Amino acid sequence: LVAPFYEPDDFPAFLRSVEALEDDVMPEASDDAIQIAGFHPAWAFGGVPDDDPLHFEKRAPHPTVSLVLVDGLEHANSAKIAADNERTLSQ
Repeated sequence: LVAPFYEPDDFPAFLRSVEALEDDVMPEASDDAIQIAGFHPAWAFGGVPDDDPLHFEKRAPHPTVSLVLVDGLEHANSAKIAADNERTLSQ
């Protein structure tokens, strides 16, 4: 779901909305079959320096919410994916 006009300049408001979707809506609808992944032009990981390229791992040109089927993730090695992303973004 790409929402270019939904909080494009207010990352904290977008993050609160994604968290509300995870906490209030998805548990009722999915039985943990779906995971939410939010992306935003101003995404910033807490505790990471502002100029760290790692932030781009969760950035998108427009506010975006992805619905990911958890069954499709069972074979994914998320630690390896994160390490690969960090290595690529820091090059």
